[in-house]
Amino acid sequence: MKNLSFLTLSSFALSSLMLVACMGGSSSTSSTSSTLTFSGTAAIGAPIANGTVTVIDATGSQVGTATTGSDGSYTLDFNPSNFTAPFVIKVSGSVGEAEETLVSVQPTASTSVVNITPITNAISALMSSSGNPLDLLTNITNERNNITTTRDRKSTRLN
Repeated sequence: MKNLSFLTLSSFALSSLMLVACMGGSSSTSSTSSTLTFSGTAAIGAPIANGTVTVIDATGSQVGTATTGSDGSYTLDFNPSNFTAPFVIKVSGSVGEAEETLVSVQPTASTSVVNITPITNAISALMSSSGNPLDLLTNITNERNNITTTRDRKSTRLN
């Protein structure tokens, strides 16, 4: 049983590191600056080219949209005084003939690299009350408390 609690802590630590690696780091920019930038890459291994990136704030207001480049990259500048953190970022587009919709989150109002990948989508699913990452977007006013820089984990014990 001692090994199980170590495994749970190790899994949590690994998950936390993966979240930081996948979502990118954030550079510290004061939320009082006149412009913040979210940028990153939308990809499922291959880039999601010409996809539509939509950013929603904690009140359900649309912060803005951007189109991904041929390499899946996007940039969205906005005035932070008009919006409230946390933010949910969605990309919709195609890779080959497959339509993809993925979600990522940004808990704070800071200039940040916010990649949108299957891993950020899975992390977003864990933050959603229903397990559906799109619910963070469509029901943000109820889900926003689930989007934090850290998430409490309850240890699980096998019987």
